Amino acid sequence: MGGQRAAESGSGTPPARRLSFRIGTIAGIEIRVHVTFLMLVALVALAATTEQGPGLASGLSWLVALFACVVAHELGHSLVARRHGIPTVEIELLPIGGVSKLAGSPDDPRVELRIAIAGPIVSMILAIAFGLAAAVARVAMWPPTLYGGGFLARLAWVNLLLAAFNLLPAMPLDGGRVFRSMLERRVDRERATRLAARVARGVAVAMVVLGIVLNVWLVLIGVIVYFASSAEERATLIHERVKSRHVSDVMIDNPICVSPDTTVAQLLRVMRTTAQRDFPVVSPDGAYIGLVRAAVLLHVPPDARVGSVAWSIPPLAPGDLLETSGLVSGELAAAAVVADGRVVGVARSTDAELLTR
Repeated sequence: MGGQRAAESGSGTPPARRLSFRIGTIAGIEIRVHVTFLMLVALVALAATTEQGPGLASGLSWLVALFACVVAHELGHSLVARRHGIPTVEIELLPIGGVSKLAGSPDDPRVELRIAIAGPIVSMILAIAFGLAAAVARVAMWPPTLYGGGFLARLAWVNLLLAAFNLLPAMPLDGGRVFRSMLERRVDRERATRLAARVARGVAVAMVVLGIVLNVWLVLIGVIVYFASSAEERATLIHERVKSRHVSDVMIDNPICVSPDTTVAQLLRVMRTTAQRDFPVVSPDGAYIGLVRAAVLLHVPPDARVGSVAWSIPPLAPGDLLETSGLVSGELAAAAVVADGRVVGVARSTDAELLTR
């Protein structure tokens, strides 16, 4: 399975990577492997060393070649996205395929169509190339198989399958994005996304039903597509509702600020007189130092200084886009808002979330 999605990070930095590791960089795009991919390696190694298996070296070579084709498919998406000004944060390989994590979501349906179709086009080109190479080498192409037969023939068929599968009209598969871009010619993006997600869930259910009869992998992919389509729908609707909003639209103006020498007991008394629960800590000359959250105060001695428990959370600016601020994604629970070197507000994720409902 291949596809693209907008990166989940809200500050322009790559998402948390505790479950993946870097294996290299191609065209300036980082290639990462999710730890669950190692389970697939183990399964291939186990199958390859059975009496009927092709052998460990042959099995792992096939796995490497297969995912090289997946990387090529994802690079197709990434390079077209880059051409339209949307960089790729990274490409991540999973046991069921790959995902291009784009730094943004295209608003123009024509651009989305070009990015989405690029991956299947690359896979089709590879299928034709390997098919021609197999013909030249006189490797039998029929019957089609992914588990036996000539290496070149298998690569031709797997790329054809990759292209065809990804053209299913089920977001986040490429075909789902193509379908949505076509719907946008008649309805707005929000309506198109809801319709495309509904179709995607129908396709996912069909995959699960067929998978019960045919192959357990199809069940797994169907379940993933079902939940991923819902996540894609939610992410797109959020994007549509906040894409033109700024931090200033949700911030609390003129918040209470405290000095680093203020004691926890003093700040707790202040909290009894205000609904504010996130307090910027500023130096005597008004420069921003950090942020103190109410929940932290319950776990420190009352005579402690707030300067010692303040978090060094980078401030936001009033004109920062809300969508990339980290507040909508939940990366930031709260942040001070600074303009001209002075704290002018406090923005909270709970307030930002109100705009997405």
